[in-house]
Amino acid sequence: MDILDRLEREPSYCENSDARQLRRDAASEIRELRLKAQQLEALIQRRASQKMARGVMA
Repeated sequence: MDILDRLEREPSYCENSDARQLRRDAASEIRELRLKAQQLEALIQRRASQKMARGVMA
């Protein structure tokens, strides 16, 4: 099970509101960091493709 699923779906009836908010904040931050990692990976792949294209054409 993914950490985001666990953070968002774990039973929270026994937690206080601060603990529930902490879970939501953690899930949100993880989601944001995953998106940034995907964007960075895409940028790296584009740059590598551009270098390869330039190398082939040179």
